[in-house]
Amino acid sequence: MIDTRDFPEQTFLRDLDALEWLHEEPDPVFKRLYNNRNGRFYFGEYLTQGYLDITGKCVEMTMQQLVDGGLFTAICPALDKPQNDWKEWPKAVCNRLRVDIASNKAVDQKQIRTAIFLARDCVGDRFLVPFALMLLGLRNRQSDNAAIANAFHSLFTD
Repeated sequence: MIDTRDFPEQTFLRDLDALEWLHEEPDPVFKRLYNNRNGRFYFGEYLTQGYLDITGKCVEMTMQQLVDGGLFTAICPALDKPQNDWKEWPKAVCNRLRVDIASNKAVDQKQIRTAIFLARDCVGDRFLVPFALMLLGLRNRQSDNAAIANAFHSLFTD
């Protein structure tokens, strides 16, 4: 997770913006990639060129930390399905995972607390709130926003 606020403008480029320019090339690979990313395979990725010093501006975590912290068990069991093909992750996300996430029930207090504690363990205080909210985004969109706000309020205020 990276804090981009202190970087100069135009340090990062949306992959779709680059592909928009490249898809005019006669190479069919670029056209296919653009068409895929412009549709259901768009994941909001950003690109940068050359060396970028991110010291002090980011935190790193491993997938194992997320799994051990409850990502598959408490937060998003849909991620832990045998039919999820990790080698073809974009296809798994689009074909199955989005449907499974949409069918989740609203988030409960245990899942909210798990997301907060997992975020704290993985990213520390600096990115705790945005990362916990990203994790909760793996739950149903119909989550109870008031319950989430109350959980954050009870944990972070006196």
